[in-house]
Amino acid sequence: MKVYFIRGDMDFGKTSACRKLREKLIDKNFSELCYGALEWENDFYSVFNIGDKKVGIYSAGDYGSILREALKFGANNNCDIFICPVRTNIKYNKPINDCLTQGKDTWEWIYMPSFDTEDERVRNAENLAQQIFELIS
Repeated sequence: MKVYFIRGDMDFGKTSACRKLREKLIDKNFSELCYGALEWENDFYSVFNIGDKKVGIYSAGDYGSILREALKFGANNNCDIFICPVRTNIKYNKPINDCLTQGKDTWEWIYMPSFDTEDERVRNAENLAQQIFELIS
């Protein structure tokens, strides 16, 4: 599984970027295999077929225990590509080491930029969603 971790501070727009990515995938008529709300406000999970790949999105990852759940979700759904936010300064090494296998799984960090205004935060989320869309489609 190839994992793209969206890393940023609290309320930087990580979940918004995941929502915008999901919207782009739906707009491009990719098949959504599953979708559900998570217990945290506005968070969700989703899996899409994109060509011969399964792409999972799990919009929650702000704490180590949630990150562990997210990575297990990706593995249990046989995702080839998985997108998950990670809040800056959480303890993520243990969940990553416990859930991902060196040599089999790979991961990459995508950083959510800081912002000065709400408009800039929204633009950052849109830009990040587009960047990830281009990486996975």
